[in-house]
Amino acid sequence: MLPDKVKFLPTGQSPLTYVEEFMKTKCPKCGKLAKRETDTMDTFVDSSWYYLRYISPRESKAPFNRKDVNKWLPVDQYIGGVEHAILHLMYSRFIYKFLIDISSIKTDFGEPFRRLFTQGMIVKGGAKMSKSKGNVVAPDYIIDKYGADTMRLYILFMGPPSKDAEWQDEGLLGCWRFIARCLRLVDMLKEYKEGAAEKDLNEYERQVLSKIHSAIKEVTADLEGNFQFNTAISRVMELVNETYKSLTEGSLRKTILRQAVETVFLLLAPFTPHISEEVNSLLGSKDSIFRKRWPQFDQKYLHKEEIEIAVLVNGKVRDKMKVNVSWSKNEVEKKALALQKIKKLTDNVPPKKVIYIDKRIVNIVV
Repeated sequence: MLPDKVKFLPTGQSPLTYVEEFMKTKCPKCGKLAKRETDTMDTFVDSSWYYLRYISPRESKAPFNRKDVNKWLPVDQYIGGVEHAILHLMYSRFIYKFLIDISSIKTDFGEPFRRLFTQGMIVKGGAKMSKSKGNVVAPDYIIDKYGADTMRLYILFMGPPSKDAEWQDEGLLGCWRFIARCLRLVDMLKEYKEGAAEKDLNEYERQVLSKIHSAIKEVTADLEGNFQFNTAISRVMELVNETYKSLTEGSLRKTILRQAVETVFLLLAPFTPHISEEVNSLLGSKDSIFRKRWPQFDQKYLHKEEIEIAVLVNGKVRDKMKVNVSWSKNEVEKKALALQKIKKLTDNVPPKKVIYIDKRIVNIVV
């Protein structure tokens, strides 16, 4: 049995090295004095089967409970760095397949993990962050200056998690400003005084509702399917921009503004949990934001009645116009030729040709 009283010293050696009564022993074969070996197992041996032990950590008579392991395995998602692809991943698969061969595990799935995701590394100055290189960014000053949520948001927004990303302090400031912009919407909602609401939704309200539901759809897909955290955050930024645009250029009824604000912080909750929880409370919720149901998108709001297309003259963009998706080719061409900028450029001379690429551009050849 291993001794209980050991000292863990920063020497890089096993703590057993310093337990004399354990180190000095007798050879089980010849009976002569002997010295025990302390460096017998690589850490990979232990880490290569932890996913089995986690399922039944209190099992005292075996490494794991076969019934429980057969129920829960394989692991749904393996996430690891690129350096694990050859080492840990290979060893854990080796042990798993060995246990199948000796009938310790009975599973129809021949692998320990259903899906593998290998994340990239954060680099600084073109080099991987490491203590030995002295290029590690300590989080303390970031948290003190910007808060933990800003740091979380920036790390997830740096780029696709499967790729290496370059650390830049300027990016922190950008994320901090974005969070502040989101919080200003909360203040605007609390102070918002709307005029008499029209019976039908106006153009700006339709645009915001469309952006709300497209953001829900796209963020959900980014999180569940591909771990595309950076693009998910971009979708929320687009929703915030659209909300500000509608408040500045047009008008929104308060119910739609509230829906936009609530959606922003629900979608941000996985990235900025502390701020989102606080806003959830400020908006009157008595339960945690993490007990709320994840928002669902409504397909009817994703269908756009109007779109903006470019109007070109001889291949160069000269103007833009909004068209109804139900308009015919002739209607679109007629509207394009009636634009004031286009009239001046064509000098009211009938065009040689009008090329319309559906819902994208009108090119007037003169």
